[in-house]
Amino acid sequence: AKLLPDQKIVVHRNAGSDKAVLMSIGIPFPPGMLANTDNVRILDEHGAEVPAAVKTTLKWFFKDGSVRAVHAQFRATLDGDQQTFYFSVDKPRTMNDAGWPYADGLVGGEQGLRVPAAEATLMPEWLCASLIAGPQLPATPDEPYADYVSTQFKWARKLPTEDPSAWLFDRPTALFKAYIRSGRFDYLQAAVLSYRFYMKYIRRDGLPIEPWCAGGWSYGGKPCDVKYVYVEPIRLSLALTGDDSEYDARVVDNMMTEWETGGWNAPPGPYRSPSQYFTERLAGLGLLETVSGYELTGNAQYRSRIDDRICGCHHHKHDNPDGLGDDGSLRNSWNLHVNDSGNP
Repeated sequence: AKLLPDQKIVVHRNAGSDKAVLMSIGIPFPPGMLANTDNVRILDEHGAEVPAAVKTTLKWFFKDGSVRAVHAQFRATLDGDQQTFYFSVDKPRTMNDAGWPYADGLVGGEQGLRVPAAEATLMPEWLCASLIAGPQLPATPDEPYADYVSTQFKWARKLPTEDPSAWLFDRPTALFKAYIRSGRFDYLQAAVLSYRFYMKYIRRDGLPIEPWCAGGWSYGGKPCDVKYVYVEPIRLSLALTGDDSEYDARVVDNMMTEWETGGWNAPPGPYRSPSQYFTERLAGLGLLETVSGYELTGNAQYRSRIDDRICGCHHHKHDNPDGLGDDGSLRNSWNLHVNDSGNP
């Protein structure tokens, strides 16, 4: 079979010492490329097909309903630290494996977490072209921004386990996106560890409303603080690693319900008065996570909430109730943001 450079898979040893590993990988696809999983094959470094289990995990709900990501599983033997495979979509798969639960490929890791014995990286050219994280370009040699991210990673790599604020603005997603542009294994390794740590502290009991806040992030006592509730890393982890073991439909719906009820904040809705508490942070994160929830599930209810949030921002910008005119901004009182009395 023809081996395409941008369809290379590199399997890396991540933890443990067994040579035989159960390999799980997520492979994302751009819109319209893949209609079903029958043509997804896994090839060894010589082009020979190896037995694999392949299933659809994400679809392009916003577009044509084509496959957005698959979960591929195959068996690898690591004589060293890594081994090369490829994937292909040129003709039907002829060698199938029954597959296994994602958790079967996990071993013990730090902080009592279960982590993959092996992880696989894809090429940044493929990852960026797939649009799994929106418009991206592969990092180029000596690119200033890529160097900046790499320098930050040197001091931010260690898993933060004592400072809840280190998780604000979604550490796992930041690391997954750094991996997408670079293809770096150490970025993916850190992203997976951060994701599994994050999901460990998502509250699973109670109702998704205050004071229980099921679906909220309980680490640091913030289960009802929605700015710590992130659905995007669930979608990225599923698309890039195939990990479906940390959530189910109920967990996602609890997280989405937290955003819809507001948690410790007021429910989302139109900006009606300059005395109303409003932050761009909650508006932006709420929209982002609602979009991610729809991209993950295709739930029509989440889709309608996207429209509601966009319409609310549109009216805020074009019909601001503060009487100071409309300049296209989401103008609001910063006094209220810091819990003082409003003074527009």
